[in-house]
Amino acid sequence: MSCPRPSLGPSPPISVQSKLRGNTINRLARALESRTPASVELCALLHKNIAEDLVLEPRWVGFDAPEEFLVGYGLDHAEDFRHLPFVASI
Repeated sequence: MSCPRPSLGPSPPISVQSKLRGNTINRLARALESRTPASVELCALLHKNIAEDLVLEPRWVGFDAPEEFLVGYGLDHAEDFRHLPFVASI
């Protein structure tokens, strides 16, 4: 059984990420580009600038983030801290 591949049409897909992970972004970008959209754009809340070999750099970045473990605003550590209304490092 295969999944249906609906047309992307003329609208470019936009991937919104809380933080960038190289493998995930690369797989997503290749999958979207294989469907020949007009363009593919990436938006990230946090960018640590440590992911190597990204095939797609984010067009929009909320904040450049330090190379620390971040929690809050949906980011968790062992299912804790996700509820914080701010981003913090631990």
